[in-house]
Amino acid sequence: MNIYATDWDVERAPGGIGERLLHIGRGLGGELLGATMFEVEPGYRGPYHIHYGNEELLLVVEGIVTVRTPDGEREAGRGELVLFRRGPEGLHALENRM
Repeated sequence: MNIYATDWDVERAPGGIGERLLHIGRGLGGELLGATMFEVEPGYRGPYHIHYGNEELLLVVEGIVTVRTPDGEREAGRGELVLFRRGPEGLHALENRM
């Protein structure tokens, strides 16, 4: 799979992150890989939330996203990886201020 050459999935959950998303884990035939790519729309402000069952990895493919954690806010740009741990230490939210 090439993320730049693959058609985006058309599904969108109400109140979701963006108009386009790509289920990478499913597209690769994975059974337990939870990997999804989202296009985060300008003005999007996600909820401050926690994951208890798994960690979450953010990879910024293009643009800049504001990342909020218990340590404060910071911007993450193209190519950056951010790990959100399970439980309260991994509390996080994403915002596209562009």
